[in-house]
Amino acid sequence: MKNGEIILCKGIKLDKNYENVLSYSESSMVTLCDNNKIYRGSNYSFMETGNVLNVEIEYSKAMYANYIAFKNPRFGNKWIFGFVTNVELLNPKTTAITWEMDVWSTWYGSFTIGKAFIEREHVSDDTVGKHTLPENLELGEYVCNKITQAEFGGKEENLTSLSNAYIVVGVSVDTDGTGVSGNTYDGLFSALKYYAFTHDSTGITAFNSFISNYSVDSRAESIRCVFLLPKKIVGTVASDNHITASNTIGMHWINLHGHETDETGLNKQIAITTGKLQDNYTPTNNKLLTAPFRYMKVSNNSGIDVTYNYEDFSIDNTNGNPTFIIYSCLSIGGSIRLVPMNYKGITYNHDEGINMGKFPTLSWVNDEFINWLTQNGVNIGISTLGNLTQVVGGALMLGGGATSMAGASSILSGVSGIASTLGQVYQHSKIPTQVEGNINSGDVITASNKNDFIFYDMSIKKEYAKYIDSYFSRFGYKVNEVKTPNLNSRTQFNFIKVGGMDELVSGDIPASDLEKINNICRKGVTIFHNYSNFGNYTISNPIVTP
Repeated sequence: MKNGEIILCKGIKLDKNYENVLSYSESSMVTLCDNNKIYRGSNYSFMETGNVLNVEIEYSKAMYANYIAFKNPRFGNKWIFGFVTNVELLNPKTTAITWEMDVWSTWYGSFTIGKAFIEREHVSDDTVGKHTLPENLELGEYVCNKITQAEFGGKEENLTSLSNAYIVVGVSVDTDGTGVSGNTYDGLFSALKYYAFTHDSTGITAFNSFISNYSVDSRAESIRCVFLLPKKIVGTVASDNHITASNTIGMHWINLHGHETDETGLNKQIAITTGKLQDNYTPTNNKLLTAPFRYMKVSNNSGIDVTYNYEDFSIDNTNGNPTFIIYSCLSIGGSIRLVPMNYKGITYNHDEGINMGKFPTLSWVNDEFINWLTQNGVNIGISTLGNLTQVVGGALMLGGGATSMAGASSILSGVSGIASTLGQVYQHSKIPTQVEGNINSGDVITASNKNDFIFYDMSIKKEYAKYIDSYFSRFGYKVNEVKTPNLNSRTQFNFIKVGGMDELVSGDIPASDLEKINNICRKGVTIFHNYSNFGNYTISNPIVTP
């Protein structure tokens, strides 16, 4: 019976290593072969054994063949596709074609895709923060894209401006000579009574007069402390300059635009917006907008800083911008703490807050030795062990060093080889070299109007971002999940890699071919959906809209 058909092709880009395959149906594969044919014939009888076909075509034409498709009536009406591995001259009109089956293209329409452990794939939802598994890639040094200082009431009234500060005096005997019974400030009892004077020529004149009156009345020793604090922290000052007692903790809602509101009218927009890296580089893959590729660092300018992941803020605005709250308490040097809101599922995440550096304790004409002790005692910094250790991207970081992490586990597949090339030599720490509070730093920092919380938008360099972006575009993200993989979630191509010896594919397929197909998926394979763009990894590959 001679009704078999053969299509001999040239220039077909498919390869027998199965780095790249097509998601084509049998009819689409026949059309592809027909469009690239150097010969098509029918009325063949397939009596040969093995993988050799004798084709009625001159050797001079057949020598360029690299792919074959044929339909053998003995196998029903099914087309078989294969790679040409050898072309041999038999006679002037007949050539022997040695071939090897393309198991993927031959059986693609017969696949049943199940669930397996998927190591990598092109995801169908690239929402910022949805995919954060560590990739273990070299990140290079971090750079700062934007610096923002926390401000209250706008730039003209920031927290640390000396023009918006009070000179606070604590006394144990009141101005009328009577003893002070103590009072409650911000919910805490104090045996002293506090007076406040503006930090300008008028206030300093009033402060000098206040001190002089105590000296004249021989009550100078009842002046126990003099220190500087921001007006916003001090609170309400009466007409006679004494600070009105408060029974609530001073809470100031802020964002990085410098706007302050109350809890009910909280403005959640900030100056640092998501979406760009160094030099306004906008990545194709949104994972680059999450840690460790991009994060926020908050510093108190006194040697302590804390890092925050943008994706860990749960907030109700579309820009994904974080919000913080400042707690304060009236005390010598100031007790001020910045706390992230709605961070890692906690409305007020106090455990991950940061304290502000101490404000200066001032001198006054009295006992110089006591003044000196007062000035220096509260400014001696305390090292914080918690800032010496961080977990960044899944690696334990100590000081300025980092653990070395390998790339992918297998060296057989394309993704593993490239991952090894891009693999992380060492993880760069987010922690600066100096991690301890500086002795007396509060004085010079305050004098420089910098005793405040400073927000740094940090990211990897554009150079590193571009190569990692290309890597993600080529091989998708690490997902490490038992699931049905995404084979058609992208417009141009999908990459999948099955972990271990899991079997993803099943169906009415010969057992040996079925094992080859599963091995292709275990090695990692890129499935192209359009032959005209086959092998083009730089083409735009957006998610398929449902």
